[in-house]
Amino acid sequence: CRRPPTTTTTMTKTKKTPQPPTTTTTTTTHGTPRQGRPVPGKPLPATPHKRSSALKQGKTFHTTWEAKAKTRAELKTLKEREKALKAAAEQQRQDKKAEREARQKQRQENERKSSQVQVIKSTATIRKMKRSQLRSIEKR
Repeated sequence: CRRPPTTTTTMTKTKKTPQPPTTTTTTTTHGTPRQGRPVPGKPLPATPHKRSSALKQGKTFHTTWEAKAKTRAELKTLKEREKALKAAAEQQRQDKKAEREARQKQRQENERKSSQVQVIKSTATIRKMKRSQLRSIEKR
């Protein structure tokens, strides 16, 4: 059940007055023109975007063939010198190792010469020996 409206209102159309067209370029704080309309909640970019093709290309750094050959030769001599130093160090290590082994061998020989030896001729005594005694026996 609806009630009829108590007051009647008439709607009239209002004519829109023509407004001047809005410009699409805005200016930033630096005074440079900015394309497009500002979007609420998004700040304007500080620098204008440029196409990568519009950027100026600097001259690339090219070295001459002579300079390249010179650096290669320097690098080669440096590597050769480094290799020679490593070889000398390795040779020194090998020499020290050989000396150490010779000293060890000489020491063992001197110990054998200075030790007192008891000759066992009968095999029966060897068979009677305990295991710990057998370990101390040396065959020369």
